[in-house]
Amino acid sequence: MKQRYAMGYLCFFLIMPLMAGEDNLARKANYQLAGRFAPYKIKKLMYSTSIDPKWIQGTENFWYEWETSEGKTFYVVDPIRGKKEQIFDNDKIAAELTRITLDPWDAQHLPIEKIKFIDPSTLQFEVKSSQDEEEKEEEEDELEEEDQEEEEDEEEEKKPKKITFHFEYEIL
Repeated sequence: MKQRYAMGYLCFFLIMPLMAGEDNLARKANYQLAGRFAPYKIKKLMYSTSIDPKWIQGTENFWYEWETSEGKTFYVVDPIRGKKEQIFDNDKIAAELTRITLDPWDAQHLPIEKIKFIDPSTLQFEVKSSQDEEEKEEEEDELEEEDQEEEEDEEEEKKPKKITFHFEYEIL
């Protein structure tokens, strides 16, 4: 009887290391696969998954933005009438922003920020241009009178500010 148990234990201890070696191969980390699902890469693939309604003061209506692979779309919802409409046509607004700001914009990449309803039919928003703000000539003359060395140090540290355009859009 003892020999049977001894043979069983012997087989067990000889076979287990061989099986464990196969398990170790399967348990190695696959960093390349895990890297494909890193948060900063997934964020590029994720779009809107929920809405954040913003109520329009003085009305029962609200607005929200929805982002898909085709770009952002802005909607106004009237829950009493059960209607949902786009605030503006993205192609037309991109063409107008390109004409005014002299920066090329397309309907998929609208640079609209800080949206606010002034009244139920007027929308206010900002657009940052890629162009730098120019300093006024008067300010430059005053700065020349000051110490030149201090001015050079400050200019190196300061980054140029981008032009911000403020727009109002009337919803029809």
